[in-house]
Amino acid sequence: MLQNEVGRKWRTTPWTDVLQGRGSAGKRWNKYFMRSGLIRKDILPLYGGEFMPRTTVVSSHEELVDAIAEDDAKLWVLKLCDSSNAYGIHFFDDAAQVEGCFLDKQKRVVQQYVDPWLTRDGRKFHLRVLVLAVGHLDVHVFHNIRALIATKPYRRDAFDDPLIHVTNMSTNRAAPGYNEGRQNVRLEDIDATLDTPAIRDHIHSIVGRVFANLCRQPNRRHFFSLPNCYELFGFDFVIDASGRVLLLEVNPDPSLGMYHGDDIVPPDVLQTEVPTTKFTRVFSRETAEAFDFLRQQRTA
Repeated sequence: MLQNEVGRKWRTTPWTDVLQGRGSAGKRWNKYFMRSGLIRKDILPLYGGEFMPRTTVVSSHEELVDAIAEDDAKLWVLKLCDSSNAYGIHFFDDAAQVEGCFLDKQKRVVQQYVDPWLTRDGRKFHLRVLVLAVGHLDVHVFHNIRALIATKPYRRDAFDDPLIHVTNMSTNRAAPGYNEGRQNVRLEDIDATLDTPAIRDHIHSIVGRVFANLCRQPNRRHFFSLPNCYELFGFDFVIDASGRVLLLEVNPDPSLGMYHGDDIVPPDVLQTEVPTTKFTRVFSRETAEAFDFLRQQRTA
């Protein structure tokens, strides 16, 4: 099914217009057309799996049972492959709890539940990192990393209560008692005991290496960068109880509401340098290809 979906997208994309920079009403395209290797939860592990909790693609309850039988984790998360805003997410410690999810015949991923680092008042959080990919390809991480915090204190049960386990802003904002000033904060404000410079460096490294892996793969249907396109992605990370940084997923069209009106993407980003006052460049295809060429010359 996935191969057909990606193939259909490839066939129906107006490539002549895309390659010549023509969009509707003469506008430039502002998104990469093939980026399923990032935004699909069943393909991302091919390129970022070494930085993620163990993640397995499953198409049936039987496959789920087999997957978790090989796993030493005690808690898991079940997600739809192509979804956002926590739609269709389930937390469980027994496969029987999610058997009914597979009646719709949709493919999913099952991911180890990460025992999280908690805030000072004992709540779960995740980090939203804005990543700007430009042209053919330079990748930049926005300096303002946000920590999004659950509404209720953390417990290792109560899986049916999203206000304990789900940390995204859209779910929690609708909850009674939500306080944006306390639940949407900078990385540096989450916990004084965290080594935030090291966490930031680790995030930069992971983002750069995911894009490096994408650029080395031969299947351009998973990621195809173009010189006249750019896109902003939302990378979601979690910090585990030992302080390790793990990539959870990547989202297209990230909400900018949590940034309170910050001017994030330069209006002429394809023509000018991305400002280093707001972004850190973590990957350059041109530089990576130059180093690959030098390595090949040395071993020839």
